[in-house]
Amino acid sequence: MKVKQQRGRRARRRPMVLKAAIGAAAASVAATTIVVLQPEADAIPAPSLLSAAQASALAHRLEAKLGEEAAGSYYDPATRKLVVNVVDGGDLTAVRRAGAVAKEVDSTTEELTRAKSSLDRSTRTPGTSWAVDPRTNKVLVTVDSTVTGDEWRELREKVAKLGGKARMERVEGVFEPFVAGGDAITSGGSRCSAGFNARKGDEYFVVTAGHCTKKGATWSSGDSSRQRVGKAVESSFPGDDYALIRYDNPEVPRPAAVNLYNGGTQEITSAGEAFVGQRVQRSGSTTGLHGGTVTGLNATVNYPQGRVHGLIRTNVCAQPGDSGGALFAGGVAVGLTSGGNGDCSRGGTTFFQPVTEVLDKFGLTVGPGSRPPADGGAGTPRPTAPEQTPAPEPTASRPAEPEPETGGAAARQVLRLVNAERTKAGCRPLTADERLARAAQTYAGTMAERGVLSHVGPDGSTMASRVEAAGYSWSALAENIARGQKTPEQVMNGWMNSPGHRRNILNCAYQDIGIGVSEKAGGPWWVQNFGKRR
Repeated sequence: MKVKQQRGRRARRRPMVLKAAIGAAAASVAATTIVVLQPEADAIPAPSLLSAAQASALAHRLEAKLGEEAAGSYYDPATRKLVVNVVDGGDLTAVRRAGAVAKEVDSTTEELTRAKSSLDRSTRTPGTSWAVDPRTNKVLVTVDSTVTGDEWRELREKVAKLGGKARMERVEGVFEPFVAGGDAITSGGSRCSAGFNARKGDEYFVVTAGHCTKKGATWSSGDSSRQRVGKAVESSFPGDDYALIRYDNPEVPRPAAVNLYNGGTQEITSAGEAFVGQRVQRSGSTTGLHGGTVTGLNATVNYPQGRVHGLIRTNVCAQPGDSGGALFAGGVAVGLTSGGNGDCSRGGTTFFQPVTEVLDKFGLTVGPGSRPPADGGAGTPRPTAPEQTPAPEPTASRPAEPEPETGGAAARQVLRLVNAERTKAGCRPLTADERLARAAQTYAGTMAERGVLSHVGPDGSTMASRVEAAGYSWSALAENIARGQKTPEQVMNGWMNSPGHRRNILNCAYQDIGIGVSEKAGGPWWVQNFGKRR
């Protein structure tokens, strides 16, 4: 039997015709079967190589699509691939077509959550912790060295009753909050680390760990000056592990940045949720900067002082005095150091309070708006400003021309290019907001008039003050500026090749954008304002 395949030209996608003739009957009996070739786009692609932010966005979309068949997901930073768990009979093809790795597992997210909840209800033994581990599709129960004898046996029996949905793991050391005496922010001989600076209206706060403020209400800086910072006004521990210290000393700096303990800082532009597999860094006053990976979410930890729930579990090390310190991923604030076991010599498990929970509860923002107006407030590292040249004095015969209210066709093209990049990154398109556009256009004109490229205006204005004056109520902001690029394509190419500017453009948290363009001398002058509404 011979089967001959004829393919039409690729552009026309003709059907493939299979002709088969059987023995002597071929002259009188013939069968023709038309098999339609599937377009190449319908073939299952290889898993996509994704950034951490792209993987997080894709995971949310796929888990919503899978519904009851969802069983968790995690990012593999080594291969840059997203792994999505699907129970037997689930839509593996949909996961693969979306660009993720599909992994068949036994238990759904709902089943594992019920298993974890049973431990939450039945066990409060100090030195224990548990969280759903999507890598193993089980609830990982971690037990420190203080749990022995009857407590160990009772917990093992409870885990066994969960029918293979949980496993136990023994770790060295003791689960405890990290507090010590020494430098950083101090109170009553105890030392913790500042997490992030945050703002609400005209008030500014240090966000840190709640167990820290149990040691004292009034806090000072940890340097030799021992300047007063302020008083703790909100605190939750156990249960949660966060606190707010309200600044009441205007002389203490409040940068929207994290100390990297190498002479540099990391600008913080926004806050975000953690996800399993995410690479993160922790900054603390005892051990400086250390990195690692998120290994679990919604973890329950039973400290000797009481239970804390809803924590981020990581393999990042920490030691006493690092408590309250910042957990972050690039310019995104993620968590506050709570406690754990081990140290930075032998490693260990460290738990973090999600910072978004605190910000949402009290209506706070981190990043550009979290420092006083005198300090600026840009959402990206500031570019080096060109040499300042005085603006020409307007004359009676030729007054300065007013700027248009919007950036016109150039601004619309920038918006199209921005949303094209966001779509490729898995983010929702931004919506043009007339208030942000008005602030951006006015400031583009101001920079052009003064011949100065800076995030801080000649009158001391900041991005935050400018958009607020335009009537935009925000919970997160960022700003990109540029000058001299002749076309929207050129300015977007420059921004996308600059890590800080690119990060603003591809930040999935933002909803709105305003774009300003001034064609005056020395330009064009470009401004992008990104916003998330309050």
